[in-house]
Amino acid sequence: MIDLRILGKELYLWTIYYVIGCFLAMKVTILFSSTMFEKRLVGNALGPIHGFSLQMKILNSPKKVRVNQY
Repeated sequence: MIDLRILGKELYLWTIYYVIGCFLAMKVTILFSSTMFEKRLVGNALGPIHGFSLQMKILNSPKKVRVNQY
């Protein structure tokens, strides 16, 4: 018989890992996206979810991204 409390705790932990993983994957996507359009697209998807607006400013190279926290 599987103990449901242990199973529930594991599911809870995996959900947290999944959310953190998705967030990090989107951050990496922003850093390595090549065009301004892609940066704006991913920034708009992330903005409302995480409560801060990502303003993409290309400084010297396309790889650098500035994040303004409001």
